[in-house]
Amino acid sequence: FANEGLARFRLVPYQKCDVVSPWASAKAIRDASSIFGKVDYGEYIVDLNTFVSYYLQAKQDENDNLCADYEATCQGKCGGDDDNYYDDCMKECYAGYGCTIY
Repeated sequence: FANEGLARFRLVPYQKCDVVSPWASAKAIRDASSIFGKVDYGEYIVDLNTFVSYYLQAKQDENDNLCADYEATCQGKCGGDDDNYYDDCMKECYAGYGCTIY
């Protein structure tokens, strides 16, 4: 069984991230289980292209949601009639909140 072109990832419940890192090795999880009790997680193996595609889509969705959260704030700061100023102001405002508009 060759693992070329595959991505292995683990989903750890949010409440357990401080106990077991999602990047922990299987041995580290076994060790944590003996100390903290059962550690629930799901481990998955998928095609690398599928993983990258969904990862990039999730990052885009995260960015879009972040931008939506600050849209009204930035519009209030950047209101005006000058379209060039408005566009530049909005990009700068969004960037201040860690959001990128395209």
